[in-house]
Amino acid sequence: MNAYFDPRHAVNPFASPTHQTLADVLAAVMASPLSAIQKRDQASSVRRFAKLCRQDLSDIPADITVLRERLQGLNPTAVDFKPRPISLKTWSNIRSNFLAALLTAGITVTRTRRWPRSPKWRQLLEDQSERYRHGISRFAGFCTVNGIDPEDVSPKVWETFGQALRCSFENAEDIERDTSSLWNRLAEANPEQTLVRLPQPSRRRPLTRIPLAELPAAFRQDVEEHLAWAQLENPFVQDARDRPLAHGSARLRNQQILSAATALVQSGTSRDEITSLASLVTISGFRAIMNQRLQKHDGKPNAYEYSLAKALVAIADEWSRPGDSIVKELKRLLKKIKNVPSGLTRKNRELLKRLEDPATLAALINLPAQLVAEAEREPLSERSLAKAQAGIAICIGLFVGLRPANIASLAFDETLFLALRDDQESLIELPGDIVKNGDPFGTVLAPEGTALLRRYRDLILRPLLGRELTYLFDNGKDRHS
Repeated sequence: MNAYFDPRHAVNPFASPTHQTLADVLAAVMASPLSAIQKRDQASSVRRFAKLCRQDLSDIPADITVLRERLQGLNPTAVDFKPRPISLKTWSNIRSNFLAALLTAGITVTRTRRWPRSPKWRQLLEDQSERYRHGISRFAGFCTVNGIDPEDVSPKVWETFGQALRCSFENAEDIERDTSSLWNRLAEANPEQTLVRLPQPSRRRPLTRIPLAELPAAFRQDVEEHLAWAQLENPFVQDARDRPLAHGSARLRNQQILSAATALVQSGTSRDEITSLASLVTISGFRAIMNQRLQKHDGKPNAYEYSLAKALVAIADEWSRPGDSIVKELKRLLKKIKNVPSGLTRKNRELLKRLEDPATLAALINLPAQLVAEAEREPLSERSLAKAQAGIAICIGLFVGLRPANIASLAFDETLFLALRDDQESLIELPGDIVKNGDPFGTVLAPEGTALLRRYRDLILRPLLGRELTYLFDNGKDRHS
């Protein structure tokens, strides 16, 4: 156990450096002895990949570790290929042919599931579910290549594996988290194996804003008093607002304040100098904050940055009151900040145009029932539950104009009153404290929606959870997704 391992001599099986481009790959495919059909399909996939990336073939390096991540992150609907958009089936074929083209060009495509495993790794994983076999495959392959058996895994081995991932995969942190989580579950379930537990990185994203607790006490108090005033906790206070900020708007105002304070610190101001909200709305402070925030957007309009600047001007005008001349100058500076144009984006307008096609619209209308039917045919699992819940969310969205957050939080016999029969309408009632505008909201769900929700509840959700139901989108832990 814990055999000696020297990280300096570790082999990184994920690395496959190359100086080729996709133009070289295309040339290699066309010059290969493949059949005419194989050449056509592989060449087409390379050209389509470049079109989706909006780059010339000669500008895209044929580096598999980069290309694999770009493939995973691409949206095949982002480019409208004639005569029709790319379907999921077509996209799957494009991906397969693209990887085949790379192999034709002599570029090693790492397929970890095909790696040989040492006898001990095979023995450890052969009786595990597909989730464990696939989730630990990279780690098992790395250890096999480096002569490390499961019982020899140590923190040093894990650290070296993480370094190899970060050199080869853009989503290395996600792979690390998933692998360590599965490995530790495996260790707990098989105590006789005496497997060493691995450090498990947090799934929380790194903080991008300075926490309020790390700013001066006087600033924290001013923020607290401002938010209480803005929400009209005491409507009889002097200079009270006419209307309170909604709960969601107050939460956003708090985030905006922290974003502004963070930007001011990043611009060179000491945290100790930020003693009140007035520190954020001086002319120099406002300029420093917005210069710091806007530089990462390359001058392009950004809705959040505009709303942040607008909030700072409101704080100055309503709360800090640095003087009419300063407020006037802040409003003048606000006009220089580009806001995102109102209305639908070009991408969304193009999407709506597709729905003018009767066949596409019919496919969307039929999608909820299709997803629930597919989930019913699969074994009950978190995967089939997620598929069914996607169908139910789309179904409700087609019938009722609700925000996604309100749909996700629907609770049986509390905000969702499901009818007793499939041919009856169901009722959705939302209290004002969870509705964006603060007004209670009520609507009905058509019988077609009732029938699908009852089917989902009785044939998927209740049998899978085996207990009383609270949330329509229960994630398996008696909480909504």
